Amino acid sequence: MAFLIVFTGCLSLLSGFMIGVWGEVFNHANQVFISMLIKWIEMISEIPGGHSFVQSPS
Repeated sequence: MAFLIVFTGCLSLLSGFMIGVWGEVFNHANQVFISMLIKWIEMISEIPGGHSFVQSPS
């Protein structure tokens, strides 16, 4: 998912120079991918025992 976010960001930059509308389309696609990633992280964080706290070394 992170690859898609970076990829659509690059496509937005490159296509924005040539056709401004395509840059906007890729920006909106990027927003969808970011929302999906955030929802996925929130769902994963709800799994019992899915993470544990580790103290930093002294």
